[in-house]
Amino acid sequence: MLERLRALLGAAFRASPENPSTNLSNPAQWLLDWAGGGSSASGVAVNEEKALGVPIAYACASLISRVLASLPVHVYRRSGKFAELAPEHWAQPLLAEAPNMLHTAFVWRELVALHALFWGNHYSAITLDPRGEVTFLPLLPQNVRVRLTSTGDRKVYVARLADGVEKEFREDQIIHVPALGSDGLTGISPVRKLRNMYGSSIATETFGAKFFANDARPSVIMEMPGKMKPEAQKNLITSLYEKFSGAENRWKVLVLEEGAKMHMVQMPLEDAQFLQTRQMEDSQICAAFGVPPHMIGLTEKTSSWGTGVEQMSIGFSKYTMVPWVRKIEMELRRKVFTDGEHFAKFDLNGLERGDYKSRMEGYQIAVMNGIKTRNEVRELEDDPPLADGDVALVPANMTTIEKLTAPAAKSAA
Repeated sequence: MLERLRALLGAAFRASPENPSTNLSNPAQWLLDWAGGGSSASGVAVNEEKALGVPIAYACASLISRVLASLPVHVYRRSGKFAELAPEHWAQPLLAEAPNMLHTAFVWRELVALHALFWGNHYSAITLDPRGEVTFLPLLPQNVRVRLTSTGDRKVYVARLADGVEKEFREDQIIHVPALGSDGLTGISPVRKLRNMYGSSIATETFGAKFFANDARPSVIMEMPGKMKPEAQKNLITSLYEKFSGAENRWKVLVLEEGAKMHMVQMPLEDAQFLQTRQMEDSQICAAFGVPPHMIGLTEKTSSWGTGVEQMSIGFSKYTMVPWVRKIEMELRRKVFTDGEHFAKFDLNGLERGDYKSRMEGYQIAVMNGIKTRNEVRELEDDPPLADGDVALVPANMTTIEKLTAPAAKSAA
């Protein structure tokens, strides 16, 4: 069988510069995906699509994707030491409204996060649409290969498009957002690196589903007074399964004849540590994504209110969202804003601000010391401006050392 498979797939397994080590002992990724994914220690085959079906993983990815997609993003122009908004820049509507004719900016940014979180890479081609306008067109990460040029200083992206045709893109034609990587070319698929974790979670969920599909009844052993022929055993098992298994057959009465006895094989869920296993797996998945459990509804060991939760939410912004945002901003700066004058920046104020009391205390200090005007603070809180709110305020008893010493110097003169 193995040799026949070698013959059928021989052409696909031949080595090439782009894929030098593809063989049945080290199969190509597409073959693993075709077979359902790489095997885990639990015996469950795992790939990105299956991992996305794990409820906690889906919730974590959905949270990160939605938060990233919801952040306002603006294009700025450098002006001396400062920067000013540049809404007229051609990339502003692509990043804030629609990057192409198929997707809104919200959906595109969701794809950026989802691809990176599960496949380890997101690729969008910078290309022209039928109208001749620049667009960012997302590519399926599993259909993209990355290699170096012959000089070793640039990347080349080879993508299989929707029509099945392969096309090469230069490095400056692809927006590439990778997850954590080890070779400097691509990101590592978190699913494949954490295959055992996902496999265990899938196996636990499957066990629970089958257990309750059988009306939470354990297995049984039938004891017969005499020896049964194999065919009779098969017929008995089939009859019992069809008539008495499953939730729809609950409470049916089973009558045993001819001295038959039934022995229940007891394995309560607490003996299998079912709930503890689920909780541990959920915590591991949350940790892998960098998501505090309370943010996806897991509050068994966490208070669902108070400053502790607020600090964890701020930590989620600082240690999970900010790194992803900075990675995207830097890639856009390399591939889109090549003039060195413009750049894109996500507005993280809504994520990073603390509780109401802390914000008000911070605003008070900023306004009283002339760091911010009242209208600048009101804008942060989405409040309408005041007529005289653009004037900076300072305490009457505050001044500079120069002004303080000036009268003394004049008197001495």
